[in-house]
Amino acid sequence: MNNCRYKAVLFDLDGTLRASLPEGFEIFVEFAHRVGVALDSDQARAVERAAHRYWAGGPQVDADLARFDTRGFWVNYNHLLLDEVQANHTTDHAHQIQDLFDTVYDPQDAVYVDSYHVLGTLRGRGVKVGLVSNREEPLDPYVEKINLRPYFDFTLSGGQAGCYKPSPGIFEAALKLAGDVPPAEALYVGDNYYADVVGAQNAGLSAILVDPRNAFAGFHDRRVRHLRDILPQIL
Repeated sequence: MNNCRYKAVLFDLDGTLRASLPEGFEIFVEFAHRVGVALDSDQARAVERAAHRYWAGGPQVDADLARFDTRGFWVNYNHLLLDEVQANHTTDHAHQIQDLFDTVYDPQDAVYVDSYHVLGTLRGRGVKVGLVSNREEPLDPYVEKINLRPYFDFTLSGGQAGCYKPSPGIFEAALKLAGDVPPAEALYVGDNYYADVVGAQNAGLSAILVDPRNAFAGFHDRRVRHLRDILPQIL
């Protein structure tokens, strides 16, 4: 029996259910310190917000990919993050940070432990559970590999939908796959305020932001530090 507040709960993938650990913006702060650009806690949170905003969609990423080769793209990205937090830096610092990423950074693919518990609990309550990600390729092969596929009624990538968060179109397509669930009866859970919360709300869905480092304090009134913390809010 579904005694959840919502008929459908949709999830982001990267940064919400799984991640490359340690995450890139955390290591960016460490590498900046190594090359002589020490960022305080407020600047570290600003780096996280800037990274989320950059990757939330829009023309800048595509323009930068067209403008630069692979290394140039990432050096430019490092420079953008340092500019965003008004750090005292030079172009050399952006290059030095990228040198460390190229030679030291070795992230591990990890599914958060909470993911299995939260998804299993919702499926057990009869809630429609969907996965909606801005990845280009279909999601089923990857979530099968990480043993999450049985928890979803459906999955939907931006490439399959033909649009990407924060566009309302990808959320509307997901609601159709959920069985034409009305937006007001659906919830989206993600870790990117700009793509996940803004996109979901613009499509008429409720949204909960997973914000483990408290980077988005004051941006959204429904935030949790851990994925498991969504359950008391919706059951």
